Amino acid sequence: MKAKTDVVKVLIADDSEIIRRRLRSLLEGISRVEIVGEAADTGETIRAVGKLRPDAVVLDLGMPGGGGLEVLRQVKRMAGAPTVIILTNYAEALYRRSATAQGANFFLDKSTEFEKVAEILQTLTAQRQGGRSQQKKQGESSHE
Repeated sequence: MKAKTDVVKVLIADDSEIIRRRLRSLLEGISRVEIVGEAADTGETIRAVGKLRPDAVVLDLGMPGGGGLEVLRQVKRMAGAPTVIILTNYAEALYRRSATAQGANFFLDKSTEFEKVAEILQTLTAQRQGGRSQQKKQGESSHE
């Protein structure tokens, strides 16, 4: 049985139900990725991050109630802030710079980079698994 710490918990935050379904479909097949929730607006997303404590948030910029940049600002102030993957139709340099300056870990264009969300999460799970393996090896060697 896999330890829960090996699982990367993901929150999907987008106002479009179609996009949320498409992301869920894309991510459900990835080993050690667990979709812990979905949110459709700014307030709901901030509350979900606080309650569910995801490891990663896939976040749209164009959401009702303040938008993704407001979510990003608030989420990155939280203890144990998650990795934030911006997935947006607003891929202009101005938005990219603003999101990056406010702590976005990744910034993707929905129309051309949608599938990269899966690649990023696969990398995060591999890093997490690698970190656990490295810790285990160090622990074993210290007991010799």
